[in-house]
Amino acid sequence: MNLAHHAIPPVVDGPPLEASLAVSGTGRPLHTQGMQAARGWAAGWASHVGLRHVERGRPCEDSIAIDWPPGPVDGLHVAVSDGVSAGACAAVASATAANHLVGLRPEYPEWGDADHLRESQAELAGRIVQADAVVQSAIAQYSPRSGAATFSAAWLSADGHGWVCRVGDCRAWRWWTDENGQVQLQLLGPDQDYLQMAEAPPPGVPPFNPARMIGNGMVGQPSPWDVYLGSGEGLLLTSDGIHSILTQQDLAMLLERGTRRRLGLGPVARSMERLARHRGSRDDVAVLILVRR
Repeated sequence: MNLAHHAIPPVVDGPPLEASLAVSGTGRPLHTQGMQAARGWAAGWASHVGLRHVERGRPCEDSIAIDWPPGPVDGLHVAVSDGVSAGACAAVASATAANHLVGLRPEYPEWGDADHLRESQAELAGRIVQADAVVQSAIAQYSPRSGAATFSAAWLSADGHGWVCRVGDCRAWRWWTDENGQVQLQLLGPDQDYLQMAEAPPPGVPPFNPARMIGNGMVGQPSPWDVYLGSGEGLLLTSDGIHSILTQQDLAMLLERGTRRRLGLGPVARSMERLARHRGSRDDVAVLILVRR
Protein backbone atom coordinates (compact mmCIF):
# COMPACT_ATOMS: atom_id res chain seq x y z
CA MET A 1 0.00 0.00 0.00
CA ASN A 2 1.25 3.45 -0.85
CA LEU A 3 0.32 6.19 1.59
CA ALA A 4 1.17 9.83 1.00
CA HIS A 5 0.33 11.74 4.14
CA HIS A 6 2.22 14.83 3.13
CA ALA A 7 5.32 12.76 2.52
CA ILE A 8 6.74 10.63 -0.25
CA PRO A 9 4.56 7.50 -0.46
CA PRO A 10 6.49 4.34 0.34
CA VAL A 11 6.42 1.76 -2.44
CA VAL A 12 5.84 -1.86 -1.45
CA ASP A 13 5.73 -4.15 -4.47
CA GLY A 14 4.42 -1.21 -6.44
CA PRO A 15 5.27 0.43 -9.75
CA PRO A 16 8.28 2.74 -10.13
CA LEU A 17 7.88 5.99 -8.21
CA GLU A 18 9.07 9.47 -9.11
CA ALA A 19 8.67 11.82 -6.16
CA SER A 20 10.09 14.88 -4.48
CA LEU A 21 9.82 16.26 -0.97
CA ALA A 22 10.57 19.72 0.42
CA VAL A 23 10.84 20.44 4.14
CA SER A 24 10.79 23.58 6.25
CA GLY A 25 13.59 24.73 8.50
CA THR A 26 11.98 22.80 11.35
CA GLY A 27 12.01 19.59 9.36
CA ARG A 28 8.26 19.56 8.69
CA PRO A 29 7.28 18.64 5.10
CA LEU A 30 6.12 21.64 3.08
CA HIS A 31 5.18 19.99 -0.19
CA THR A 32 5.26 16.69 -2.03
CA GLN A 33 4.98 15.76 -5.67
CA GLY A 34 5.06 12.37 -7.35
CA MET A 35 4.06 10.13 -10.24
CA GLN A 36 3.47 6.41 -10.76
CA ALA A 37 2.29 4.32 -13.71
CA ALA A 38 1.32 0.66 -14.12
CA ARG A 39 -1.42 -1.64 -15.44
CA GLY A 40 -2.57 0.84 -18.04
CA TRP A 41 -2.97 3.68 -15.52
CA ALA A 42 -0.85 6.71 -14.66
CA ALA A 43 -1.22 8.88 -11.55
CA GLY A 44 0.37 12.10 -10.35
CA TRP A 45 -0.14 14.12 -7.19
CA ALA A 46 0.96 17.16 -5.24
CA SER A 47 0.25 18.56 -1.79
CA HIS A 48 1.36 21.53 0.26
CA VAL A 49 0.91 22.58 3.88
CA GLY A 50 -1.15 25.76 4.15
CA LEU A 51 0.37 29.02 5.34
CA ARG A 52 -1.99 29.13 8.32
CA HIS A 53 -0.60 25.80 9.49
CA VAL A 54 3.01 26.77 8.78
CA GLU A 55 2.53 29.82 10.99
CA ARG A 56 1.20 27.63 13.81
CA GLY A 57 3.72 24.86 13.37
CA ARG A 58 1.01 22.34 12.53
CA PRO A 59 1.31 19.44 10.08
CA CYS A 60 -0.58 19.16 6.83
CA GLU A 61 -4.14 17.94 7.39
CA ASP A 62 -4.68 16.81 3.78
CA SER A 63 -3.71 13.28 2.75
CA ILE A 64 -3.25 11.43 -0.53
CA ALA A 65 -3.23 7.64 -0.74
CA ILE A 66 -2.58 5.34 -3.70
CA ASP A 67 -2.76 1.55 -3.78
CA TRP A 68 -2.10 -0.91 -6.60
CA PRO A 69 -3.95 -4.09 -5.53
CA PRO A 70 -2.44 -7.42 -6.61
CA GLY A 71 -5.63 -8.91 -8.07
CA PRO A 72 -5.72 -9.79 -11.79
CA VAL A 73 -8.67 -7.48 -12.53
CA ASP A 74 -7.55 -4.60 -10.30
CA GLY A 75 -6.16 -1.31 -11.55
CA LEU A 76 -5.58 1.24 -8.83
CA HIS A 77 -7.30 2.73 -5.78
CA VAL A 78 -6.85 6.42 -4.90
CA ALA A 79 -8.09 8.83 -2.25
CA VAL A 80 -7.75 12.48 -1.25
CA SER A 81 -8.80 13.27 2.31
CA ASP A 82 -9.07 16.55 4.21
CA GLY A 83 -9.00 16.56 8.01
CA VAL A 84 -11.60 18.76 9.70
CA SER A 85 -9.57 21.46 11.47
CA ALA A 86 -12.24 22.11 14.10
CA GLY A 87 -12.03 18.52 15.29
CA ALA A 88 -9.30 16.62 17.10
CA CYS A 89 -6.25 15.19 15.34
CA ALA A 90 -7.21 16.32 11.84
CA ALA A 91 -3.98 15.01 10.33
CA VAL A 92 -4.55 11.58 11.91
CA ALA A 93 -8.16 11.56 10.69
CA SER A 94 -7.27 12.33 7.09
CA ALA A 95 -4.33 9.91 6.93
CA THR A 96 -6.34 7.08 8.47
CA ALA A 97 -9.32 7.69 6.20
CA ALA A 98 -7.26 7.83 3.00
CA ASN A 99 -5.17 4.80 3.89
CA HIS A 100 -8.15 2.68 4.92
CA LEU A 101 -10.28 3.62 1.92
CA VAL A 102 -7.71 2.61 -0.70
CA GLY A 103 -7.33 -0.68 1.14
CA LEU A 104 -10.97 -1.60 0.55
CA ARG A 105 -11.49 -4.28 -2.07
CA PRO A 106 -14.84 -3.59 -3.74
CA GLU A 107 -16.44 -6.05 -6.08
CA TYR A 108 -16.40 -5.22 -9.77
CA PRO A 109 -19.72 -6.63 -10.98
CA GLU A 110 -20.97 -7.51 -14.42
CA TRP A 111 -21.62 -3.92 -15.39
CA GLY A 112 -24.61 -4.76 -17.55
CA ASP A 113 -26.33 -6.60 -14.68
CA ALA A 114 -28.40 -3.95 -12.84
CA ASP A 115 -29.17 -6.18 -9.83
CA HIS A 116 -25.54 -7.18 -9.34
CA LEU A 117 -24.52 -3.54 -9.75
CA ARG A 118 -26.88 -2.41 -6.97
CA GLU A 119 -25.67 -5.20 -4.68
CA SER A 120 -22.02 -4.24 -5.23
CA GLN A 121 -22.81 -0.57 -4.71
CA ALA A 122 -24.59 -1.29 -1.42
CA GLU A 123 -21.72 -3.50 -0.23
CA LEU A 124 -19.12 -0.77 -0.89
CA ALA A 125 -21.33 1.85 0.78
CA GLY A 126 -21.55 -0.39 3.84
CA ARG A 127 -17.77 -0.76 4.02
CA ILE A 128 -17.38 3.01 3.87
CA VAL A 129 -19.83 3.40 6.77
CA GLN A 130 -17.82 0.84 8.74
CA ALA A 131 -14.66 2.89 8.07
CA ASP A 132 -16.14 5.61 10.29
CA ALA A 133 -15.28 3.49 13.34
CA VAL A 134 -11.73 2.93 12.05
CA VAL A 135 -11.09 6.68 11.94
CA GLN A 136 -12.71 7.14 15.37
CA SER A 137 -10.43 4.48 16.85
CA ALA A 138 -7.30 6.10 15.39
CA ILE A 139 -8.21 9.50 16.82
CA ALA A 140 -9.00 7.99 20.23
CA GLN A 141 -5.37 6.91 20.55
CA TYR A 142 -4.38 10.57 20.77
CA SER A 143 -7.39 12.52 22.05
CA PRO A 144 -10.70 12.02 23.88
CA ARG A 145 -12.27 14.61 21.56
CA SER A 146 -13.97 13.70 18.32
CA GLY A 147 -12.46 14.39 14.92
CA ALA A 148 -13.23 13.66 11.30
CA ALA A 149 -12.22 14.02 7.66
CA THR A 150 -13.87 14.47 4.30
CA PHE A 151 -12.73 12.50 1.25
CA SER A 152 -12.99 11.73 -2.43
CA ALA A 153 -11.97 8.22 -3.51
CA ALA A 154 -11.98 5.94 -6.53
CA TRP A 155 -11.56 2.19 -7.00
CA LEU A 156 -10.76 1.32 -10.61
CA SER A 157 -10.32 -1.99 -12.41
CA ALA A 158 -7.88 -2.74 -15.18
CA ASP A 159 -10.57 -2.46 -17.86
CA GLY A 160 -11.58 1.12 -16.92
CA HIS A 161 -14.68 0.33 -14.86
CA GLY A 162 -14.89 1.28 -11.22
CA TRP A 163 -16.46 3.23 -8.39
CA VAL A 164 -16.18 6.82 -7.18
CA CYS A 165 -17.44 8.10 -3.82
CA ARG A 166 -17.37 11.50 -2.11
CA VAL A 167 -18.14 12.34 1.50
CA GLY A 168 -18.07 16.03 2.41
CA ASP A 169 -16.45 18.70 0.24
CA CYS A 170 -13.47 16.97 -1.36
CA ARG A 171 -14.26 16.83 -5.07
CA ALA A 172 -13.94 14.41 -7.99
CA TRP A 173 -14.03 15.32 -11.67
CA ARG A 174 -14.00 13.10 -14.72
CA TRP A 175 -11.80 14.65 -17.41
CA TRP A 176 -11.07 13.99 -21.07
CA THR A 177 -9.74 15.76 -24.17
CA ASP A 178 -12.34 16.54 -26.85
CA GLU A 179 -11.95 16.43 -30.62
CA ASN A 180 -10.64 20.01 -30.59
CA GLY A 181 -7.85 19.17 -28.18
CA GLN A 182 -9.55 20.97 -25.28
CA VAL A 183 -9.79 19.37 -21.85
CA GLN A 184 -13.32 18.99 -20.50
CA LEU A 185 -14.20 18.48 -16.83
CA GLN A 186 -17.36 16.95 -15.39
CA LEU A 187 -17.92 17.38 -11.66
CA LEU A 188 -19.12 14.12 -10.14
CA GLY A 189 -21.76 14.75 -7.50
CA PRO A 190 -22.47 17.80 -5.33
CA ASP A 191 -20.59 18.98 -2.27
CA GLN A 192 -22.20 17.58 0.87
CA ASP A 193 -22.34 20.81 2.82
CA TYR A 194 -25.26 22.07 4.90
CA LEU A 195 -26.45 24.31 2.08
CA GLN A 196 -26.49 21.55 -0.55
CA MET A 197 -28.00 19.05 1.88
CA ALA A 198 -30.72 21.58 2.85
CA GLU A 199 -29.91 21.10 6.53
CA ALA A 200 -29.59 23.67 9.29
CA PRO A 201 -25.98 23.85 10.53
CA PRO A 202 -25.18 23.90 14.26
CA PRO A 203 -25.04 27.36 15.85
CA GLY A 204 -22.03 29.32 14.65
CA VAL A 205 -21.21 26.91 11.79
CA PRO A 206 -21.33 28.42 8.25
CA PRO A 207 -23.77 26.72 5.84
CA PHE A 208 -20.99 25.91 3.37
CA ASN A 209 -19.16 23.72 5.92
CA PRO A 210 -19.32 19.98 5.28
CA ALA A 211 -22.40 18.25 6.68
CA ARG A 212 -21.03 14.76 6.00
CA MET A 213 -17.66 13.46 7.15
CA ILE A 214 -16.02 10.27 8.32
CA GLY A 215 -14.84 9.66 11.87
CA ASN A 216 -17.51 11.30 14.04
CA GLY A 217 -20.68 9.43 13.16
CA MET A 218 -21.73 11.93 10.46
CA VAL A 219 -20.86 9.83 7.41
CA GLY A 220 -24.55 9.49 6.50
CA GLN A 221 -25.43 7.12 3.66
CA PRO A 222 -22.56 7.14 1.14
CA SER A 223 -23.62 6.65 -2.45
CA PRO A 224 -20.80 5.30 -4.65
CA TRP A 225 -21.50 5.55 -8.35
CA ASP A 226 -20.13 3.45 -11.16
CA VAL A 227 -17.82 5.03 -13.72
CA TYR A 228 -16.14 3.96 -16.93
CA LEU A 229 -12.99 5.64 -18.21
CA GLY A 230 -11.86 5.02 -21.76
CA SER A 231 -8.33 5.43 -23.04
CA GLY A 232 -7.13 9.00 -22.45
CA GLU A 233 -9.85 9.71 -19.88
CA GLY A 234 -9.18 10.25 -16.21
CA LEU A 235 -10.17 11.55 -12.80
CA LEU A 236 -9.11 14.62 -10.84
CA LEU A 237 -9.47 14.55 -7.03
CA THR A 238 -8.99 17.72 -4.96
CA SER A 239 -9.26 19.02 -1.43
CA ASP A 240 -11.11 22.28 -0.89
CA GLY A 241 -7.81 24.16 -0.62
CA ILE A 242 -7.67 23.76 -4.42
CA HIS A 243 -11.24 24.16 -5.64
CA SER A 244 -12.21 26.92 -3.20
CA ILE A 245 -9.66 29.08 -5.04
CA LEU A 246 -9.37 27.70 -8.58
CA THR A 247 -12.35 27.51 -10.92
CA GLN A 248 -13.23 24.51 -13.04
CA GLN A 249 -11.94 26.50 -16.03
CA ASP A 250 -8.60 27.03 -14.26
CA LEU A 251 -8.23 23.31 -13.64
CA ALA A 252 -9.13 22.42 -17.22
CA MET A 253 -6.64 24.99 -18.54
CA LEU A 254 -3.80 23.58 -16.43
CA LEU A 255 -4.63 20.01 -17.46
CA GLU A 256 -4.78 21.03 -21.11
CA ARG A 257 -1.50 22.94 -20.94
CA GLY A 258 0.23 20.08 -19.15
CA THR A 259 -0.96 17.36 -21.51
CA ARG A 260 -0.06 19.39 -24.60
CA ARG A 261 3.44 19.95 -23.25
CA ARG A 262 3.67 16.35 -22.00
CA LEU A 263 4.74 17.56 -18.59
CA GLY A 264 3.61 14.46 -16.70
CA LEU A 265 0.78 14.31 -14.18
CA GLY A 266 2.96 15.10 -11.16
CA PRO A 267 4.08 18.49 -12.53
CA VAL A 268 0.50 19.25 -13.64
CA ALA A 269 -0.75 18.55 -10.11
CA ARG A 270 2.03 20.75 -8.76
CA SER A 271 0.97 23.59 -11.10
CA MET A 272 -2.55 23.45 -9.61
CA GLU A 273 -1.20 23.52 -6.06
CA ARG A 274 1.11 26.44 -6.84
CA LEU A 275 -1.57 28.50 -8.60
CA ALA A 276 -3.98 28.04 -5.68
CA ARG A 277 -1.35 29.30 -3.26
CA HIS A 278 -0.38 32.16 -5.62
CA ARG A 279 -4.01 33.29 -5.61
CA GLY A 280 -4.10 33.41 -1.85
CA SER A 281 -5.00 29.96 -0.53
CA ARG A 282 -3.82 29.67 3.08
CA ASP A 283 -5.33 26.21 3.48
CA ASP A 284 -3.62 22.86 3.02
CA VAL A 285 -3.95 21.67 -0.56
CA ALA A 286 -3.96 18.22 -2.12
CA VAL A 287 -4.59 17.19 -5.71
CA LEU A 288 -4.38 13.83 -7.47
CA ILE A 289 -4.72 13.25 -11.22
CA LEU A 290 -5.05 9.90 -12.93
CA VAL A 291 -5.54 8.83 -16.54
CA ARG A 292 -6.18 5.55 -18.31
CA ARG A 293 -3.53 5.05 -20.93
